[in-house]
Formats: sequence, C-alpha cells, structure tokens
Amino acid sequence: MTQPSYRTLRALLLVSILTSGVVSLAVSNYRKSLARAHDAVLREGFAEVCQAITTYTRDEQHAPRSLQDLVASKYLHEIPTDSMTLKKDWVLTIRDISIGIDQESVRLIEVRSASDKIGNEGVTCRMR
Repeated sequence: MTQPSYRTLRALLLVSILTSGVVSLAVSNYRKSLARAHDAVLREGFAEVCQAITTYTRDEQHAPRSLQDLVASKYLHEIPTDSMTLKKDWVLTIRDISIGIDQESVRLIEVRSASDKIGNEGVTCRMR
C-alpha cells in the first residue's frame, strides 16, 4: 500500500487561507468606501439645504420657519433625502439670540441629520 500524499491537502489549505484573507480585506475596503459615500451624500444634502437657507434669508429678509418653506418658495426643488435615514427628515433647529449692546436679535439656524449614526466627519451646518 502506498501512503497518502498530504502535499495536495496542504496546498489546498494554503490557498483557502490566502483566499479568505483577500476576501476579508476586500469586504473591509468595501464597507469603508460605502461609509465615505454616505458621508459625501450627507455633505451634499447639507450644502444644498444651507445654500437654500442662505439665499432665502438674504432674499426674504428673514430665515425660513421650516424646510418646507424653502420648497414652497422654490429655493429647493424638494427636501433632499438624508443618506443616513433614507428619509426626508432633517432636523432644523431655530433659535433667536441677542447680540451686541442694543441686544439685536439674530436667528441662528442649525441643520442636522435625524440619525444617531452621523458619518465619520460628524458634519453639521450652522448658519447665522
């Protein structure tokens, strides 16, 4: 009787280990690029909303009361979809603050994602 050769089995095991290592690296890189893409879409949505708020405030001489005001006044075609929640559920915080000696009131607007899972950069748009 001849003894079985384990050379083929070792080679197969080595190829399996190397393949699983390459696949795990590829999956990791895919997840990172997916997170970067979500961040890019989130930043684009912020930029679009912030630009509309700035333009609306300059033209109308007051800040919008809601994002729907921007759509109704045609400053936005539609409210952008939040890439983290996949909904049009941006959170708009409006505060009146007093500044200066004469206590002039200025409206502070903050737009943020409704998600707890803000992207890697934690993008927030603050306008005065």
